[in-house]
Amino acid sequence: MTDYRWALEFVEALRERKRTTGFEVLWGGTCRTNIVADDVIRAKREGRPHMLEQAWEVGMRQAGYGVESASPTILKNIDKSGQTLEKMEIAILETQRVLGYADCSFMIGSPGETKSTVQETVDFCRKVGLKPEVFFFTTAYPGTSFWDLAMERGLIRKAVTGRPGPADEDMVEQYFLRLGEQGEEVRTNFSDLPDEAIIDLSWWAVTELGGQNTVRHPHTGEQQKRERAVRGATRADV
Repeated sequence: MTDYRWALEFVEALRERKRTTGFEVLWGGTCRTNIVADDVIRAKREGRPHMLEQAWEVGMRQAGYGVESASPTILKNIDKSGQTLEKMEIAILETQRVLGYADCSFMIGSPGETKSTVQETVDFCRKVGLKPEVFFFTTAYPGTSFWDLAMERGLIRKAVTGRPGPADEDMVEQYFLRLGEQGEEVRTNFSDLPDEAIIDLSWWAVTELGGQNTVRHPHTGEQQKRERAVRGATRADV
């Protein structure tokens, strides 16, 4: 759903198929806040339902946004082209109105990240009513600018050995094998803060927003101890 013209054509195709064959399906899509916000504004001017309203009519029930941060400094540093706080707010509030909730993801540890930039994200989430259960750690993947930066800073080797430096093919393979699940462990911390501080900021943000589930033992009713990280299936000994 990152091209509003394509989105409207897709919705029309589903609408026509439903009319002619009775075909219906529930579905979700990845979106960009600036694309949705722009169409909300455009649709109001043109006197038509916007892309999310039309998509709801043909089964869309989930919209995922990679918001990543609500700090203008971080958005600039990671080149989130076109995403502004104003457009983020328009898109998220409208998604909540139409779909009932907005599926937004955030990450911590980007270049320039500080306690203040995380505070800006927390303040924005509180303003628009978001309670993310996890703040992912900025992680380098091949084909991204983060990957090039990680290689330049020696962060791929650091993720494997604990010390920065150049990474050969074997080191890159070890990096992939140790990635684990997003949000489980800091791998490529691009900020000037130590890894421990980034982890603490992640927990702090979730706790501040009330996104941390209060889990009680199913048999005793006692509250379970909250762990700092959840070991995922990718790290299990099998």
